Amino acid sequence: MPTMMPLNLALLLVLGSPPHDEEPGTAPLEQAVISASPTAESAHQLAEALTAAEAEALELVQDADALALLDRARLALASIYLALGDSTKAAAAMDEVIRSAMGRDVGAGSFGPTVLELYERRLQALQDTGTSTIAIVCHGCEVIINEAHVTDPATPLYLGSYRVWVVFTDPRRAPTHLEIELSEPGIVARRSFLAVSQSPRDAPEVNSEGTARLLPRWAELTMASAGAVAMISGVVLASLNGKCRGDARGGDSETCPQLYHNRPQDIVLIGLGTTAVVAAGVVLTIDEVRVGRARGHQAMLTWTTRF
Repeated sequence: MPTMMPLNLALLLVLGSPPHDEEPGTAPLEQAVISASPTAESAHQLAEALTAAEAEALELVQDADALALLDRARLALASIYLALGDSTKAAAAMDEVIRSAMGRDVGAGSFGPTVLELYERRLQALQDTGTSTIAIVCHGCEVIINEAHVTDPATPLYLGSYRVWVVFTDPRRAPTHLEIELSEPGIVARRSFLAVSQSPRDAPEVNSEGTARLLPRWAELTMASAGAVAMISGVVLASLNGKCRGDARGGDSETCPQLYHNRPQDIVLIGLGTTAVVAAGVVLTIDEVRVGRARGHQAMLTWTTRF
């Protein structure tokens, strides 16, 4: 019942508040739960604190107290929406509670019968809609879905949005963050990541998505340099073509003992050099777009995939 919301939140603080030595990364979320009230402003603050805490999934995944705090915060958000009479947002928030729990008991009953009834109703609705699967194919990595380690790739998941982290054992590869939307039952949302060779020189450079370079950067730069040298050599030969190799009396080429004859070598060198420079430039540009986009920005890559 909406009028009981302040009492329910008070009971939460007395019976279920996290310990005072909460990690700094979840301190803002703890404060947002403590100060939660049935107002739109409180709902906004709590939602923002949840988003910030979810971004720290790699630090929270091993912390049972932090995961319990996330469950309580999500339930508190659904409770606020119920108190405000916004049934649509309350249902969406409760769906997020259920998906994020990944099978954990969230203790919805501690927020009172109204919240528990919404939890049971939304759980049944998600079960009726069906499930799908997220399959991450990678070598030497661990997968985290909604702040929970996933060891079974066939784990059925309710439809909706999921936060996925792929953490590699290879120190050269930054963690990758995906947002995967499961919109149809019975599908497998698959994402594959290429393995990286252990040889620093021979291994293809990859970005966080596992995309390999077409050529190593050193090979592309070498091709461009060689092409530039050939092109310049061809231009030099072309400028000397037909000129005297020694001194001609009175500047008359007819009296020159020997002329430069650099054709067609000059044309061939210019053509080959130009082709090499252009080809190296194209390949280098493609690779820098594919691989280097993440440099100078974040140490991790995020994208959204819908299925």
